[in-house]
Order: sequence, then C-alpha cells, then structure tokens
Amino acid sequence: MYIYEVGKKYDNLKGLEIIKADIFSNCIFLFIGYQNPTEREVENMTSGYFQFELAYINRIIFFFFKFGTEYWIDTPFSPYLSLSPSIKNEYPYLVNLVFYNTIDGEVKGTSVATIDSKKSKLIKSLIEKDMEKDFDSQIYDQNLKFLYDNYSTLDLLSLKL
Repeated sequence: MYIYEVGKKYDNLKGLEIIKADIFSNCIFLFIGYQNPTEREVENMTSGYFQFELAYINRIIFFFFKFGTEYWIDTPFSPYLSLSPSIKNEYPYLVNLVFYNTIDGEVKGTSVATIDSKKSKLIKSLIEKDMEKDFDSQIYDQNLKFLYDNYSTLDLLSLKL
C-alpha cells in the first residue's frame, strides 16, 4: 500500500480520469482523478460535506459519493476484483480519499470520512452475500456495461438501499 502525500507527484496516478474504490479491513480506499481540477473541486473533495449511499444491482455493489457541492459520483465494487478483500467486523467503515490531477499525478488533497454503522454493516453483509456465490467476470462486465449504457448515476442512486 502506498502512502500518498499532498503536493507530491506519483507516476501510477497519471492517466485517464477515474473513480476507483477498494476495501481493506474496514476502510474504503477511494481514488478520484480529475484532469486539472479547479480550486473549488479540490476544496469540495477534501473539506466539503460528505454523503455516502450504496446499491446492489445485478450482483454489483455500487458506492455513491457526494463531496460538498460536487455532483454524485459512483463506482462499482466486487470483492472478487478487490486487491485485498479482507473485511472486519469493525464499525464504522472509513473512506480514505486520494484526490489527484491525472495530467501529472499530483495529489491535490486527501481526506477521511466516516460511514455510519448501519451502512457499514450493510457493506459487510453485501460482500459476504456476494462471496457465497460463484463469480464470472464476463457476466459481471456484461451487467456493468448494461447498467452504464442504460442508467445515469442518478438513476442508479435512486435504487439505493
């Protein structure tokens, strides 16, 4: 696991705009990359009001995040695709955000937020439920493509648990 410092540049963060989440223990590590983020975006992402929701659609866990006045963003999650799918019974879960510029890989800000215990327990329950079933990456990809082709972030958010 990397330690990311604000103001430093990391080659592994250069590239396309992305929203990616992974879970380790009781922490969701969230990487959000924008191309040349504005001061307002940095401020919202790192010190704005935080909201979290989740949905379980077609065997895909969706995490929804809202930072300050920014739009809702979503990212899919599967424990089968996690780098370290270990989960613990420690509540509440945390969200550890790394917000960076995709042009040069510079970390623009970081923050840590708490997910309430009810939603934290729901995350753990959904992961355990999903791990009881076999996983087919082709079906997962097809389901994800279908959902993103047919639903906006707000449409998916309306199906929150």
